[in-house]
Amino acid sequence: MVLRRAPQVLLGLLLLLLVGFVLTQADVHGRTFDEPLQNDYGHRVLDWYLSLGSDRSFLDYPEKTQLPQHGPFFETVVAAFQSGAGRLFDADPWTVRSLVCGLTGVLGVALMALCALEIARGSRRISEQGAWWFALTAALALALYPRWTGAILTNSKDTTLAVAMLAVLWLTIRLARRWEEEPDRLPWRSLAVLGVVFGMAVSIRVIALLWVPVVGVLALVWWLLHGRDAAGLRRVAAGAGVVGLASYLTILAVWPYVFLNPVGGLPTAIASMSKYPWDDPILYKGEMVEAMMLPRDYVPTWLWQGSPWLSVLLALAGTALAVVDLVRRRGIASDIALLGAFLFPVLALIALDPTLYNALRHFLFVVPPMLLLAAYALVVGVGWLLRDGASVRWRPWAAGVAVLVAVAAQVQVLVGVARIYPYEYMYFNAATGGFEKQHTQFETDYWAACTRDAMLWLDDHWRDYTSKKKATVQNRWGVDGQLEQYRSKQLEVLPEGKPDFGIYTLMNWRRDPWPKFDSIKQFEVDGVVLCEVQVNPDLT
Repeated sequence: MVLRRAPQVLLGLLLLLLVGFVLTQADVHGRTFDEPLQNDYGHRVLDWYLSLGSDRSFLDYPEKTQLPQHGPFFETVVAAFQSGAGRLFDADPWTVRSLVCGLTGVLGVALMALCALEIARGSRRISEQGAWWFALTAALALALYPRWTGAILTNSKDTTLAVAMLAVLWLTIRLARRWEEEPDRLPWRSLAVLGVVFGMAVSIRVIALLWVPVVGVLALVWWLLHGRDAAGLRRVAAGAGVVGLASYLTILAVWPYVFLNPVGGLPTAIASMSKYPWDDPILYKGEMVEAMMLPRDYVPTWLWQGSPWLSVLLALAGTALAVVDLVRRRGIASDIALLGAFLFPVLALIALDPTLYNALRHFLFVVPPMLLLAAYALVVGVGWLLRDGASVRWRPWAAGVAVLVAVAAQVQVLVGVARIYPYEYMYFNAATGGFEKQHTQFETDYWAACTRDAMLWLDDHWRDYTSKKKATVQNRWGVDGQLEQYRSKQLEVLPEGKPDFGIYTLMNWRRDPWPKFDSIKQFEVDGVVLCEVQVNPDLT
């Protein structure tokens, strides 16, 4: 009985530990250069709602940013929590922001378990007891994915989109299973809920629309397997209509830009985001390349470089298992949905070649289904080895070895994370040489998160370099808004001109510090200098 309940108990403990991680680490991981702008955007959109549409300041951004074309749904949620917590508890808005983002990331881990359970219910390869081990393995895979835990507290776009897409995947698999069990019924409520959640995902990032072809394939397969008659086709069309209508109504409700442009707003946002005009060069394989002209191998390279190596190999094995089942007509809707959630976006991004930068964050939403496939391969493999173990004695031993290898590989990941903490979002797996080798080949601290440590040090030590009652500081390669949470009133941000102090992020592709400024403090991660504090020589 204890062993049967073990995966449920361990899964509950994992979620509790993650909540504790969020509560204790909310102010440790630094701010990203995106956050000040996104935070302001969320509050302007909230003001639009509170003013019943009269305040349209959310449209007043420089055209180059194309910010209104970015879905504001989650930013508005964050702004609402900040406003409410500020009034009720006088809570620090930046702490509230980190908590809301972080707890949403924990929700993503819970959704991994739910997706695994739903997949297992229809799988011929996983037993009833194995379903809970599958759920635990999948949740652990995401919880221990360094670029996930390193970003959930600060990334209100990419991690939250991944959570929303996980919810869409779970609802799609549930809907498909119900429709397979009762093909003559149209589950209106499930269709509507799926549409609402999908609309929310699109209103975070329009790239969520890549899910539409996957659902289309699922609907086509259902029709082919259930008579290929006119009645079935009408049910498929009606279901698509319900999902589509619920999605678009949700988008209109949570995205003011589209609400004000109900016909052309969404197409404009799609066109804008597919070739976003971010024309800076990025470091890729040791060379500078334009973000709008990336090589075709960018996506698969980053999935390999930035993910634990065993997870990638197991994901390939899980993909092969699902494909084999489909070819042998033993597959189910969850196989199609899971393969579609992982493979289709990867192939589409390779083919369409959109603007991408900052490692894998823009396609982070493919990581959870990749890890689900990895967990599937591990659980199915171990389950096969344990089956009939009494008659084939080597199988239990082989199963134990497989589990030990998986645990050892994860320990290796944790060791790598410990070397770069709290910058887990810069993780490179050991098979590629890790952070120490790859920091000269690829983007590392692209968010300038090191600004936090530098600013805290400067706030304590700036008086050692000047007798002024107040001093000025600038942030180079980050944004000045990243400094606000960590500075005292006596240390003012100077947006332009020559400051008394500078915080300089040493990105490998941007080594042009302020002329003749002297370095007074450096901050290292795994022996690599990420940023430094510099002083105007006029002070000394």
